Amino acid sequence: MIGQVGEQDVMVLINFGASQNFIDEGFVEKKDINTKGFKGFKVSNANGKLTLVYQIVEVFGVRIQSYIVGEDFYIYPLKGHPHIILGVQLLFEFGDIHTNYKNLTMSFDIDGKTHTLQGIWDKCPQVTNKILEVIWQYHKGKRKEDESTLGKEVI
Repeated sequence: MIGQVGEQDVMVLINFGASQNFIDEGFVEKKDINTKGFKGFKVSNANGKLTLVYQIVEVFGVRIQSYIVGEDFYIYPLKGHPHIILGVQLLFEFGDIHTNYKNLTMSFDIDGKTHTLQGIWDKCPQVTNKILEVIWQYHKGKRKEDESTLGKEVI
């Protein structure tokens, strides 16, 4: 989805598999956004690489179509694609969510108002069967590993 931070367009990914919200470290540096350090936690990306996250942007505003997000975002090297990941940390507040994957829409009610967010096809990467097979094989192998990764954020 396309969102806005001030007058700047940003790419936003809604990720039901991420428990937290993330913002790209390069975007934070480029826009000189204030950050705060904390003890940190490890984040595992899709290929299994662990990265220590130890900075946060507190109560940061992002407009996504009809909805304005005012949340904390953990700083992570997303490499600008997307700029922002919205995880369950935010989605939890939405309550019931109606998704239509064919139309790339997501609807939810907050304070008696229905918000419908529209995704964009032309910005979505093409996912081939080969890519899905690689992802499946990776996760199939990960299940056989020990429980040392439990409790780590996965984005």
